[in-house]
Amino acid sequence: MSLALDEIIGREKILEKFFKETKHIDKDFQEEIETLLKFVPRFTYSLFKGYVRAYCEGRLDNPLPLNQARFIEESDEIIRIQKEFLESFVNMGKTEKEKTLNFLKSVN
Repeated sequence: MSLALDEIIGREKILEKFFKETKHIDKDFQEEIETLLKFVPRFTYSLFKGYVRAYCEGRLDNPLPLNQARFIEESDEIIRIQKEFLESFVNMGKTEKEKTLNFLKSVN
């Protein structure tokens, strides 16, 4: 639950501890989450927010054990949007990528 809260400091350590103490988790899934956390932490935490929201809204009886199929199934529309963006960005030409990056820089 704490991974979904922006106010929590040290979420990386919480997730690290969670993975160390969890015995029944797909190691490939764990490595994928750890890679995402390393390169795109806000995106990773947004996935956890969607998962926790699904639990709070009653779409999940229990958030544990954490497994990839349920995690992906319960992720918000945001993951689909970000996936679409990433796939599109990879296929853009150099000029389109530069324009897109310039736009994104102006947003922040």
